Amino acid sequence: MRFPYLCILLLVCAVGGILPVTADVIPPAYPVQNYSFEIVNTDAYPGYVFVVYPTGSGAGYQVAGKGVTITLPEGLSTRLYAFSADNYGVAAVTAMIRDAASGQGSSSAIPPFTAIDPYQSVPGSVRAAHERFTIVSVNQSTLVMQPVSGRFILVSGDTREVSYNTGEESPGKPHYMGPVLPGLLETGTAAPPIGTGTPVNPPPTQAAPELVPVLAAGAIAAFLLLRRRAG
Repeated sequence: MRFPYLCILLLVCAVGGILPVTADVIPPAYPVQNYSFEIVNTDAYPGYVFVVYPTGSGAGYQVAGKGVTITLPEGLSTRLYAFSADNYGVAAVTAMIRDAASGQGSSSAIPPFTAIDPYQSVPGSVRAAHERFTIVSVNQSTLVMQPVSGRFILVSGDTREVSYNTGEESPGKPHYMGPVLPGLLETGTAAPPIGTGTPVNPPPTQAAPELVPVLAAGAIAAFLLLRRRAG
């Protein structure tokens, strides 16, 4: 009778071996807790006033002057608009906000091609990010800007300065297309493809959890049947 009992023992071990294993899973990406930026050369264009909109959940705006740091709430994207100094005023900004909300473009504001998005990092990499942008050119219909550098505070507490103009890369990899763009993008040009980030290996195949009770019940029934026969 030792052989049936050995079979039952092996069956119980097999059932125990396919029990699902649980572990803490780190989410693939999350927004940086603290993101800010500045436009470093607005003083080079004295004929224009540059406005950042939106800057919060209340859809407020802020004038982006040289040395002005603009902080965005977590996950919020924004744009830099240019006004001719002659056309700038409360009425012009109000019309720009109305057009931005409706998707129209009838106001005197000149929008950029690219949005300014909070940097997204690989989990555990970056805790705060500050990026610097420069205006490359502006006229009555086109505003071109690009990121030039960034300062990143890592989870370890270290601070890393990155210069995009020299080909340095920001720590971690962006989860979606943000302000770190390869080269200049002018109005009407196609954006580069969005990267997929670091591939994640799929978890090993596991037995469906609902099969475990069925197999365990079968093992118990077989054990009781063999005991009755032995008796």
